Amino acid sequence: MNELTAMNKEIRFYTLIAAAILSTIGWFAFPIEGKQIAVGVLVGALCGLIGFQMIIHSAGSLEADTKNPKAKAYRAYLLRYLVYAAIFVLAVKSGVNIIALLIGMLAHKACILLYTYRHRKEDD
Repeated sequence: MNELTAMNKEIRFYTLIAAAILSTIGWFAFPIEGKQIAVGVLVGALCGLIGFQMIIHSAGSLEADTKNPKAKAYRAYLLRYLVYAAIFVLAVKSGVNIIALLIGMLAHKACILLYTYRHRKEDD
């Protein structure tokens, strides 16, 4: 297993654990909107994971493409944010709490930071 695959697997694991914990807390802490909050955190975290996969895929395909990589990177960036927007719009229209969506997305970002902190190289 190469380093990129190991990183991806570990970040996914951290994100799913964080989403499960935050969803459970949201479910029990807010009895009236607990279900919408729990679902929102899960959808936000999964949205972050989808975007992360899209970044990994586009970074890998940019290496192979020597013809206009800047335009290809811009298209990948635009597509990723359109996917984020579509997921958020569909979730909010379904009654999911938007703050919970953002918390789930930020939980994924926090897991990426946790990964980088745990695997930093110590300076001598």
